[in-house]
Amino acid sequence: MKRKNAICALLGLLLLFSGCARAPENTVSMYDLSRAMLEAMHTEENMRYVSASDSGAEEKFARVSDLDYGKTDDFFLLYAENGAGNADEIAVISVKNKNDAAAAETSLQEHIKHRISLYETYDPTQVPKLNNALIVTQGRYAVLIVCGDPAAVKAAFDGFLHGGNE
Repeated sequence: MKRKNAICALLGLLLLFSGCARAPENTVSMYDLSRAMLEAMHTEENMRYVSASDSGAEEKFARVSDLDYGKTDDFFLLYAENGAGNADEIAVISVKNKNDAAAAETSLQEHIKHRISLYETYDPTQVPKLNNALIVTQGRYAVLIVCGDPAAVKAAFDGFLHGGNE
């Protein structure tokens, strides 16, 4: 009887630890993160929110990144509704494997290059803002920030991740 109990306890521990090994890394509420970053942006512009929860999410994601959508765990985009007069944009991509974060970052760099070429044609006043875009990775997150003060928005991102919101 004792042997049976010991085997059951051992199996229980193995199941517990195997479950922990497969648990995803820390995740955050992308919506809450978007609100924190938007607040730090201090914009009066109406910003549109798009996320992995939306219908057609893969197509919406493709507007900002050419990363294989299967590598994406979650994402959100915030962009100015009046894109003709404001290039403000925030994108956060959470990848399933943090080794793919660099590829997500590269895709965001390509997105900015494309946007610069568009704005050079139809609203050159926004090009300096795009040239100062902040694109970084942190863990399994790739982040794009285009606004008047990208450092403040990045600080909000950092504060959210390290402030117990994970």
